[in-house]
Amino acid sequence: DAWTFSSLPLAIMKEADEWPIEFSGLLPIRATEDENVEIPGLRLFSKTRALAIAGWLAGLEPVRLVIEDSQLLLEAGQEDRWLVTNLEAKSAERAQLSMLTSREKANGLQFIAIQTTPEEQSFTGFWMLRDLPNQ
Repeated sequence: DAWTFSSLPLAIMKEADEWPIEFSGLLPIRATEDENVEIPGLRLFSKTRALAIAGWLAGLEPVRLVIEDSQLLLEAGQEDRWLVTNLEAKSAERAQLSMLTSREKANGLQFIAIQTTPEEQSFTGFWMLRDLPNQ
């Protein structure tokens, strides 16, 4: 099992509703001038537990990913927060910058994707989240 914090271009996010997905929570994406803006997100990989992880995450109702100090947190529901991982200082800075850029250029979009492997052309779970300052 593995994970990575990464970014995908907004143009790819617009196509997400056409991908094979077992569990999902997709937000509508507004038109933007820059479809190349990078959307930050979390990709989780598990050959044996992808479906179980996606089912569990679907029950949480994920809202947004946040960085506090060097921790990547998932906020879910109205009051739940889950520690995803501790990040190295430089990784936390890059992730925070990516999230701030998305907040400004892509209306705060983020994503969580669950796949069996990084090479897999489908998702077991895929959620689009939104990090807005007033949340």
